[in-house]
Amino acid sequence: MFDRFKRAYTAFAHLPIPDEPPKGEQAVIEEVAGLFQGGKAFELWRGDELKMRRGNGIYKQMLIDDQISASILLMDSAIVGRRFRFEVDDPEQQKMADVFEYNLSRTMTGTIKELIQFMLWARVEGFSVVEKVFGTFEFDNKEWWGLDSFKLRPNDTLVVKVDEHGNRIALEQDQGITQLKELDLARFIYYVHQPRMNAHYGHSDLRAAYDHYWAKLNIYKFCDTFRYYSRLNSQGYFIIRKQNIKYLPIRRNNFCLSYFNKNSRLFF
Repeated sequence: MFDRFKRAYTAFAHLPIPDEPPKGEQAVIEEVAGLFQGGKAFELWRGDELKMRRGNGIYKQMLIDDQISASILLMDSAIVGRRFRFEVDDPEQQKMADVFEYNLSRTMTGTIKELIQFMLWARVEGFSVVEKVFGTFEFDNKEWWGLDSFKLRPNDTLVVKVDEHGNRIALEQDQGITQLKELDLARFIYYVHQPRMNAHYGHSDLRAAYDHYWAKLNIYKFCDTFRYYSRLNSQGYFIIRKQNIKYLPIRRNNFCLSYFNKNSRLFF
Protein backbone atom coordinates (compact mmCIF):
# COMPACT_ATOMS: atom_id res chain seq x y z
CA MET A 1 0.00 0.00 0.00
CA PHE A 2 2.82 2.41 0.87
CA ASP A 3 4.53 1.70 -2.47
CA ARG A 4 1.37 2.72 -4.34
CA PHE A 5 1.24 6.13 -2.66
CA LYS A 6 4.96 6.54 -3.20
CA ARG A 7 4.63 5.86 -6.94
CA ALA A 8 1.66 8.26 -7.18
CA TYR A 9 3.58 10.99 -5.37
CA THR A 10 6.62 10.51 -7.62
CA ALA A 11 4.45 10.75 -10.75
CA PHE A 12 3.05 14.18 -9.80
CA ALA A 13 5.96 15.62 -7.83
CA HIS A 14 7.58 17.23 -10.88
CA LEU A 15 4.47 19.26 -11.79
CA PRO A 16 4.91 23.02 -11.14
CA ILE A 17 2.68 24.90 -8.71
CA PRO A 18 0.80 27.71 -10.55
CA ASP A 19 1.25 31.26 -9.25
CA GLU A 20 -2.21 32.40 -10.43
CA PRO A 21 -5.58 30.68 -10.36
CA PRO A 22 -6.60 29.00 -13.64
CA LYS A 23 -8.71 30.86 -16.15
CA GLY A 24 -11.05 29.98 -18.97
CA GLU A 25 -11.92 26.36 -19.65
CA GLN A 26 -9.49 25.01 -17.06
CA ALA A 27 -11.16 27.13 -14.37
CA VAL A 28 -14.55 25.64 -15.24
CA ILE A 29 -13.14 22.11 -15.01
CA GLU A 30 -11.61 22.73 -11.61
CA GLU A 31 -14.79 24.46 -10.41
CA VAL A 32 -16.87 21.39 -11.24
CA ALA A 33 -14.26 19.09 -9.75
CA GLY A 34 -14.29 21.10 -6.54
CA LEU A 35 -17.97 20.29 -6.04
CA PHE A 36 -17.16 16.59 -5.84
CA GLN A 37 -13.95 17.03 -3.88
CA GLY A 38 -15.47 19.12 -1.11
CA GLY A 39 -14.16 22.42 -2.37
CA LYS A 40 -17.63 23.99 -2.12
CA ALA A 41 -20.61 23.16 0.02
CA PHE A 42 -23.75 21.75 -1.54
CA GLU A 43 -27.16 23.15 -0.80
CA LEU A 44 -28.72 21.83 2.39
CA TRP A 45 -30.43 18.47 2.03
CA ARG A 46 -34.03 18.48 3.18
CA GLY A 47 -33.61 15.27 5.16
CA ASP A 48 -37.09 13.93 4.31
CA GLU A 49 -36.71 10.31 3.19
CA LEU A 50 -40.45 9.98 2.59
CA LYS A 51 -40.40 12.68 -0.10
CA MET A 52 -37.34 11.06 -1.64
CA ARG A 53 -39.20 7.74 -1.96
CA ARG A 54 -42.76 8.88 -2.67
CA GLY A 55 -42.34 12.26 -4.32
CA ASN A 56 -42.86 15.86 -3.24
CA GLY A 57 -46.65 15.56 -3.37
CA ILE A 58 -46.97 12.73 -0.86
CA TYR A 59 -48.20 14.98 1.98
CA LYS A 60 -50.84 16.63 -0.22
CA GLN A 61 -51.94 13.17 -1.29
CA MET A 62 -52.27 12.12 2.35
CA LEU A 63 -54.54 15.11 3.02
CA ILE A 64 -57.16 13.51 0.77
CA ASP A 65 -57.71 10.92 3.49
CA ASP A 66 -60.67 11.96 5.62
CA GLN A 67 -59.09 11.09 8.98
CA ILE A 68 -55.81 12.88 8.28
CA SER A 69 -57.60 15.92 6.88
CA ALA A 70 -59.85 16.10 9.94
CA SER A 71 -56.86 15.80 12.28
CA ILE A 72 -55.00 18.67 10.60
CA LEU A 73 -58.17 20.78 10.61
CA LEU A 74 -58.67 20.09 14.33
CA MET A 75 -55.11 21.14 15.20
CA ASP A 76 -55.36 24.29 13.08
CA SER A 77 -58.76 25.21 14.52
CA ALA A 78 -57.37 24.97 18.06
CA ILE A 79 -55.10 27.91 17.19
CA VAL A 80 -57.08 29.83 14.59
CA GLY A 81 -60.37 29.54 16.49
CA ARG A 82 -59.14 31.86 19.23
CA ARG A 83 -59.72 35.59 19.11
CA PHE A 84 -56.76 37.95 19.00
CA ARG A 85 -56.69 41.52 20.23
CA PHE A 86 -54.20 44.21 21.22
CA GLU A 87 -53.91 44.97 24.94
CA VAL A 88 -52.08 48.27 25.58
CA ASP A 89 -52.09 50.92 28.31
CA ASP A 90 -50.41 53.85 26.58
CA PRO A 91 -52.79 56.08 24.53
CA GLU A 92 -50.18 56.45 21.77
CA GLN A 93 -49.82 52.70 21.51
CA GLN A 94 -53.61 52.39 21.43
CA LYS A 95 -53.67 54.56 18.30
CA MET A 96 -51.16 52.28 16.62
CA ALA A 97 -53.19 49.26 17.72
CA ASP A 98 -56.28 50.78 16.09
CA VAL A 99 -54.32 51.28 12.86
CA PHE A 100 -53.10 47.68 12.86
CA GLU A 101 -56.55 46.31 13.65
CA TYR A 102 -58.11 48.39 10.88
CA ASN A 103 -55.47 47.19 8.44
CA LEU A 104 -55.85 43.51 9.30
CA SER A 105 -59.65 43.50 9.40
CA ARG A 106 -60.69 46.05 6.75
CA THR A 107 -58.09 46.81 4.09
CA MET A 108 -56.05 43.62 3.83
CA THR A 109 -57.06 41.06 1.20
CA GLY A 110 -57.97 37.93 3.13
CA THR A 111 -58.26 37.49 6.87
CA ILE A 112 -55.81 37.10 9.70
CA LYS A 113 -57.07 33.53 10.15
CA GLU A 114 -56.10 32.67 6.58
CA LEU A 115 -52.67 34.16 7.19
CA ILE A 116 -52.17 31.98 10.27
CA GLN A 117 -53.42 28.94 8.35
CA PHE A 118 -50.80 29.59 5.67
CA MET A 119 -48.16 29.70 8.39
CA LEU A 120 -49.51 26.48 9.90
CA TRP A 121 -48.97 24.77 6.56
CA ALA A 122 -45.59 23.97 8.12
CA ARG A 123 -47.37 21.20 10.05
CA VAL A 124 -47.89 19.46 6.71
CA GLU A 125 -44.71 20.27 4.80
CA GLY A 126 -42.29 20.89 7.67
CA PHE A 127 -41.84 24.61 7.00
CA SER A 128 -43.76 27.45 5.38
CA VAL A 129 -42.73 30.66 3.65
CA VAL A 130 -45.44 33.35 3.38
CA GLU A 131 -44.78 36.48 1.36
CA LYS A 132 -45.98 39.80 2.79
CA VAL A 133 -47.24 42.21 0.13
CA PHE A 134 -47.31 45.79 1.41
CA GLY A 135 -49.49 48.67 0.26
CA THR A 136 -51.05 51.95 1.36
CA PHE A 137 -54.44 52.58 2.96
CA GLU A 138 -56.29 55.52 4.52
CA PHE A 139 -57.22 55.71 8.18
CA ASP A 140 -58.27 58.75 10.20
CA ASN A 141 -57.72 61.04 7.18
CA LYS A 142 -54.12 59.87 6.89
CA GLU A 143 -52.31 57.57 4.51
CA TRP A 144 -50.62 54.58 6.13
CA TRP A 145 -48.29 51.87 4.94
CA GLY A 146 -49.48 48.37 5.86
CA LEU A 147 -50.10 44.80 4.82
CA ASP A 148 -52.04 44.53 1.56
CA SER A 149 -52.08 40.75 0.99
CA PHE A 150 -50.07 37.59 1.53
CA LYS A 151 -49.04 34.63 -0.60
CA LEU A 152 -47.86 31.14 0.28
CA ARG A 153 -44.74 30.19 -1.64
CA PRO A 154 -44.54 26.55 -2.80
CA ASN A 155 -42.12 24.59 -0.64
CA ASP A 156 -40.86 22.44 -3.50
CA THR A 157 -39.21 25.43 -5.17
CA LEU A 158 -37.41 26.78 -2.08
CA VAL A 159 -33.77 26.08 -1.25
CA VAL A 160 -31.96 27.00 1.97
CA LYS A 161 -28.29 27.95 1.68
CA VAL A 162 -26.09 27.42 4.73
CA ASP A 163 -22.46 28.07 5.61
CA GLU A 164 -19.90 25.55 6.85
CA HIS A 165 -21.35 25.81 10.38
CA GLY A 166 -24.94 25.09 9.32
CA ASN A 167 -26.15 28.68 9.75
CA ARG A 168 -28.70 29.93 7.24
CA ILE A 169 -27.22 32.55 4.94
CA ALA A 170 -29.86 32.75 2.19
CA LEU A 171 -33.26 31.50 1.07
CA GLU A 172 -33.59 30.99 -2.68
CA GLN A 173 -36.47 30.05 -4.96
CA ASP A 174 -36.13 27.99 -8.11
CA GLN A 175 -37.75 29.92 -10.98
CA GLY A 176 -36.76 27.68 -13.85
CA ILE A 177 -33.80 25.80 -15.21
CA THR A 178 -30.64 26.97 -13.40
CA GLN A 179 -32.42 30.12 -12.20
CA LEU A 180 -32.36 30.76 -8.46
CA LYS A 181 -33.62 34.02 -7.00
CA GLU A 182 -32.57 35.01 -3.51
CA LEU A 183 -35.50 36.09 -1.34
CA ASP A 184 -35.41 39.01 1.07
CA LEU A 185 -36.34 37.46 4.42
CA ALA A 186 -37.62 40.84 5.65
CA ARG A 187 -40.58 40.44 3.27
CA PHE A 188 -41.37 36.86 4.22
CA ILE A 189 -42.62 34.92 7.22
CA TYR A 190 -40.34 31.89 7.46
CA TYR A 191 -41.76 29.39 9.96
CA VAL A 192 -40.10 26.04 10.76
CA HIS A 193 -42.13 23.30 12.47
CA GLN A 194 -40.23 21.06 14.91
CA PRO A 195 -36.84 22.71 14.37
CA ARG A 196 -35.21 20.21 16.73
CA MET A 197 -35.62 17.62 13.96
CA ASN A 198 -34.36 19.90 11.18
CA ALA A 199 -33.42 23.49 11.93
CA HIS A 200 -34.14 24.78 8.41
CA TYR A 201 -36.67 22.45 6.74
CA GLY A 202 -38.52 21.26 9.84
CA HIS A 203 -40.43 18.00 10.23
CA SER A 204 -43.96 17.20 9.06
CA ASP A 205 -46.56 15.90 11.51
CA LEU A 206 -47.83 13.60 8.76
CA ARG A 207 -44.56 11.70 8.70
CA ALA A 208 -45.56 9.73 11.80
CA ALA A 209 -48.95 8.86 10.28
CA TYR A 210 -47.65 7.54 6.97
CA ASP A 211 -47.33 3.89 8.06
CA HIS A 212 -50.96 3.78 9.21
CA TYR A 213 -52.05 5.66 6.09
CA TRP A 214 -50.21 3.18 3.85
CA ALA A 215 -51.72 0.17 5.65
CA LYS A 216 -55.22 1.63 5.49
CA LEU A 217 -54.86 2.45 1.80
CA ASN A 218 -53.76 -1.07 0.89
CA ILE A 219 -56.45 -2.70 3.03
CA TYR A 220 -59.05 -0.67 1.13
CA LYS A 221 -57.51 -1.84 -2.12
CA PHE A 222 -57.88 -5.46 -1.03
CA CYS A 223 -61.49 -4.85 0.01
CA ASP A 224 -62.25 -3.26 -3.35
CA THR A 225 -60.72 -6.30 -5.04
CA PHE A 226 -63.01 -8.62 -3.07
CA ARG A 227 -66.04 -6.54 -3.96
CA TYR A 228 -65.04 -6.54 -7.62
CA TYR A 229 -64.77 -10.34 -7.79
CA SER A 230 -67.97 -10.70 -5.80
CA ARG A 231 -69.90 -8.61 -8.32
CA LEU A 232 -68.55 -10.62 -11.23
CA ASN A 233 -69.37 -13.84 -9.35
CA SER A 234 -66.16 -15.27 -10.72
CA GLN A 235 -64.16 -18.18 -9.33
CA GLY A 236 -60.98 -17.08 -7.55
CA TYR A 237 -58.73 -18.36 -4.80
CA PHE A 238 -56.84 -16.71 -1.98
CA ILE A 239 -54.31 -18.49 0.21
CA ILE A 240 -54.70 -18.15 3.97
CA ARG A 241 -51.56 -19.17 5.82
CA LYS A 242 -51.81 -20.01 9.51
CA GLN A 243 -51.46 -23.63 10.55
CA ASN A 244 -52.69 -25.33 7.43
CA ILE A 245 -52.99 -23.96 3.91
CA LYS A 246 -56.61 -23.65 2.90
CA TYR A 247 -58.20 -22.43 -0.29
CA LEU A 248 -61.38 -20.42 -0.23
CA PRO A 249 -63.50 -19.54 -3.26
CA ILE A 250 -64.16 -15.81 -3.44
CA ARG A 251 -67.85 -15.65 -4.08
CA ARG A 252 -69.16 -14.20 -0.86
CA ASN A 253 -67.31 -11.12 0.22
CA ASN A 254 -68.60 -10.98 3.79
CA PHE A 255 -67.74 -14.61 4.48
CA CYS A 256 -64.18 -14.20 3.21
CA LEU A 257 -63.51 -11.04 5.20
CA SER A 258 -64.87 -12.56 8.41
CA TYR A 259 -62.75 -15.66 7.85
CA PHE A 260 -59.64 -13.50 7.36
CA ASN A 261 -60.31 -11.65 10.60
CA LYS A 262 -60.91 -14.78 12.68
CA ASN A 263 -58.56 -17.39 11.25
CA SER A 264 -55.58 -15.66 9.70
CA ARG A 265 -52.79 -13.24 10.46
CA LEU A 266 -51.05 -13.15 7.11
CA PHE A 267 -52.67 -13.64 3.75
CA PHE A 268 -51.53 -13.10 0.19
